[in-house]
Amino acid sequence: MPQEGKVDIQAQSDELNLFAKQQLSIASSEDSIVISAQKQILLNCGGSYIKINSDGVEAGTAKNVTLKCIVVQQQSAATLHSDLKLAQGCKPGVIAAAQNQSAVVMLS
Repeated sequence: MPQEGKVDIQAQSDELNLFAKQQLSIASSEDSIVISAQKQILLNCGGSYIKINSDGVEAGTAKNVTLKCIVVQQQSAATLHSDLKLAQGCKPGVIAAAQNQSAVVMLS
């Protein structure tokens, strides 16, 4: 694995699952975290959820919703589009890794 520079983890033809018996953390020490999906993002815990898709944002719970803020503002509609693209040029790296019996595929 490279010790510096960009690292990509991809499942180009099927699902990618991350699972931890205990806490799973995703963090950025110096910048932001961007989560994008073509169809939907669903956050689900204990029956409460937040669903984000092209129909809008839906939050649901069997109990209370608490907003801790000074002001809640309602403004006009807005959208932000994200370009989701798979990396190109993986085939030569996969072939080279297979020929060298390597578990690591270097992307060009």
